[in-house]
Amino acid sequence: MLGDVHLSAIYVTPYQRNRQTAQPLATLLHDSLTVVNSIDSTVACLRSKHYGQSVLAVGHSNTLPQIVEQLSGQKIAPFTEGDWDRLYVLTLVPRRPASVVLLRYGARSR
Repeated sequence: MLGDVHLSAIYVTPYQRNRQTAQPLATLLHDSLTVVNSIDSTVACLRSKHYGQSVLAVGHSNTLPQIVEQLSGQKIAPFTEGDWDRLYVLTLVPRRPASVVLLRYGARSR
């Protein structure tokens, strides 16, 4: 889905599943993965380094809602076991909350 997007960075957690999710895209784009160890470090990097850029952050059902909320001030619906198809697009503007758009990809599991 993101193969034609120019990404400035790809952020992942240290966990193998996140790296495995992002690695094919990183390989296709000749990019590397940036490993972040916490929600706070992910949010800080996105806020300080990437205004006006496209960045992919791959997370977990217990981390992505917090990242979206910290960047936008919006709560998102909790993930359930079948929620593997969410793609949140956040637009960051200096000194303002991010805007959020939810996209879905692939076939719905329900």
